[in-house]
Amino acid sequence: MYSLDKILFLTFFSMVVVFIVLIGIWGLMVLIGQFFKQK
Repeated sequence: MYSLDKILFLTFFSMVVVFIVLIGIWGLMVLIGQFFKQK
């Protein structure tokens, strides 16, 4: 049985992971856009 602290920590951790993934995808898209502009 999970305690409230663990649930809050897991929720916060998953939100941080999603945030990092979104920033990574955005960064890749920007890099790809720069690459195609240079060609």
